[in-house]
Amino acid sequence: MKIISTKAFEFNFYPLILEVEHLGLDKNCLDKFAKIVRSIFDDQLYTVPANFQEHDALPSPHELQKKILIMASVNLKLLKAKEKDLPDESL
Repeated sequence: MKIISTKAFEFNFYPLILEVEHLGLDKNCLDKFAKIVRSIFDDQLYTVPANFQEHDALPSPHELQKKILIMASVNLKLLKAKEKDLPDESL
């Protein structure tokens, strides 16, 4: 991520979208990940305003120049496979 932070906008100022896929991390792990991401990307990271509503549109690519957006998603196929391999007591 540090390389991305330093090189992301070397030749192009338009926003960079990083997709992070996880296996249903708990809140503690997600909070740690968010803290690391914020410390590395700092003011390059686009954060959604507190008053953002689901139907609101994101700013235009021009307005997001030199910003990094992070999309997080859960890989349901891998998550289900992982759950099948766990003993019943751990679910």
